[in-house]
Formats: sequence, structure tokens, C-alpha cells
Amino acid sequence: MKNIYHYTNALGFSGILTSKKLWLTESYYLNDPDEIQSGTGQVHIEILRNLLRIYEDKNEIRQGFEFTLLKSLNDKVKHLRTFNIDYIFICSFCNDGDLLSQWKGYANYGEGYSIGISKRYLERIPGCRLKKVIYSEKNKTEIITNIFNDYIQKEDQFKSIGEDAFINNMIEDLFFEATFFKSPFFSEEKEYRLILKYKDSINIKLRPGEIGLIPYIEIDFDLNSIKEIIIGPKLDFERNRKSLLLEFKNEMIKKSSNSLQ
Repeated sequence: MKNIYHYTNALGFSGILTSKKLWLTESYYLNDPDEIQSGTGQVHIEILRNLLRIYEDKNEIRQGFEFTLLKSLNDKVKHLRTFNIDYIFICSFCNDGDLLSQWKGYANYGEGYSIGISKRYLERIPGCRLKKVIYSEKNKTEIITNIFNDYIQKEDQFKSIGEDAFINNMIEDLFFEATFFKSPFFSEEKEYRLILKYKDSINIKLRPGEIGLIPYIEIDFDLNSIKEIIIGPKLDFERNRKSLLLEFKNEMIKKSSNSLQ
């Protein structure tokens, strides 16, 4: 797959073109913040599952460091109201450039654009991570378990930096991965997320949204990474094509095959 697609309205697309920036929204202020909370809930469930497994295991050797680690982790996680140890900013993409649900939800109900951007370019943005959203419960469990297993091998580090620092590092790793988790119910969206973890409030801006003021951050964006533009099904194709020809080659501009009333 060479391109992935960002759905937006005319105002959003104009903003990208004039500012040469991408906007990443703070994760707590996504359209559905429960997406992120469900990911962190999955982490807590896996912690409890592992604790239960160790409780049921009568082998005292196995209950040593692994048990201590998971119990400390559980004690800390259950008292966290949110997982935002750092600010986490997200920009969403889709591997399908002409998906009806995306036109409805993110491109002004078809009166917007689907911008095809080089996946390779997005993967190389400094400080950011691009990754497919994980919908499968089995895959989520495997990812969390792999992080557990990695940290279980670091008992010497646990002793050298102390329990609090070690557990905080583990929580950050677990919850950062959880930002790529989403309910299987949304699997049709085929989402990718570009994520930036940010430690302070410098350069964070505010924009108006339906719930009030929403924190976001701007990152530099090379317009040459745009490889395709699909004009929404409710827009006048010819008039929009003529406008887009001021910035893009004709072969890059396409018409949506969907229809919306």
C-alpha cells in the first residue's frame, strides 16, 4: 500500500494547503474518547488475567518477580483516572480512499475530500509513529503480553532504578500501545493513526470544537507527499477539479464512486 487517506472538509483541506501543517488532536478530545479508554481498559483486564493465572499457579518460583511486578502495576493502574502521563496527539487515516462511512463521519457528509498521502512519508515524520489500529481482541492480548514478558526479563533494571520509575515506564509503554486499540465494531474503518507523544504544553494550541476548546499540535507537512485527491460524492466534481488544478496535476484528482443524498 503506497498511500493512506485523510478525510476532511473544505476548511480542513484549505488549512493544510495554506499552512503546510498537519493538525494532531489530543487523544482525550477525539470524537469518541471512549476509544482510548477502552484500550486502557484492555490493558487492565490483561493485568488481572495474569495475576489470576499466577494465583492459580502453585509454583512459588513462578510467583516471584512476575507476581510482584504485576501486583504493583495493577495497584497503580486502578488508581489512574486517565492514562495521560504525557500528552498524546493523534491524526487519523484510512487505507480506503473512498469509504462511505468515512465520507459521512469525517468529510462533512460527502461535501469534503479524501487526501491520499504517501505512507512512506508519514512513517518518516520525526517524533511520530504511524501504525495500523488494532481491532482484534486476540492481537491486543498478544501485544500486551509481549510487553509484560519483555519487562519481566528486566529484574536488574527494576532493582537499579526503583519500583516507581520502573512501573511508570511500563505503564507508558502499555498505554501508548493502547492508543492503537479500537473496538472490533469499528473494523470497517481500516484506520491508521499517526501518533506523537508530547511531554509539555509548549506549542500546544486550542481550536473550537463541538465540546468547546480542543488542544492540538501542528507538525510540518510536505505538500509533495499528497499523491491523490478524491472529491466527495456531494461536491460538484468539475468545479472542484478546476480549483484543485491550481495546486495539483489532473491525474491526481479523482471522483468518488459513492453516492449520498
